Parts: sequence; structure tokens; C-alpha cells
Amino acid sequence: MLLEIFEEYFYLQININGDGINADIERYETCYSLLHSLLSDLDEMGEQAGSNLRLPMRWEDNLDEYFNECMTAYVMNNDNKSDLSEENADKYIPYEYAYCSKCGERCYYGAYPEAIENNHNKIVCEICFGEEN
Repeated sequence: MLLEIFEEYFYLQININGDGINADIERYETCYSLLHSLLSDLDEMGEQAGSNLRLPMRWEDNLDEYFNECMTAYVMNNDNKSDLSEENADKYIPYEYAYCSKCGERCYYGAYPEAIENNHNKIVCEICFGEEN
């Protein structure tokens, strides 16, 4: 997985303070930037040297897409979703979301925990909705 490669090869070069999911996202984004710069420089060096060994066309688009998929999976599988900043949630969560009016956790339209409108026209997560009934 891409994030494991970042941890093995790039993490030691990054000095980002903080703990939690938002700091981890910043670290991974910084690692991604380092990898992207490295690949771009290597591709440019190959071009200048007249090498036939070049990166494929659209490599940047493909790498961006793969990175975003990895980050989305990381965010959606992380147990600390409620600690996720709004900016990072908007960037990496592929679903519309709301906050449960009972427990305050982020819940999603189309993913677990699902956001449900209860009998009082309030949004609750499916966990709290189950407890109501």
C-alpha cells in the first residue's frame, strides 16, 4: 500500500508536530509531495539524457487518483473519524455527511454509520436510531 511506502521511505524526513488523524493526513500529503517531486525529477532527468525509459503518459493523474483512493480508505477506516477536521473530511470522505443530534458523531448518507432522519425530524446515526426504537 502507498501509505506503507511513505512510512518506510519518507516519514523520517518529515517534521510535522501533532498526533491524531489530521496530523497523519498532513504527513501523508507531505510524503506524497516528496514522492511526486522525486518521480517528476527522475522523469525529467531521463528526458534530458535522451533515455527511452520514461514514465507513462498521465502518470501524475494516475498517481493522484491512487493517492486519493488510499487516503479515502485510510480516513473511512480510521476509528477517530469524529476528530477529523472539516477540511480533511470534505477532501477525503466521498459521502455527504451530517452529525448525529444525539451522540455528535459524524454519520453518512450512503455509508456506515448511516445518517437517518428520526420521527422528530432530527438527524441521528443508525446506532442511536436503533436505540430509540
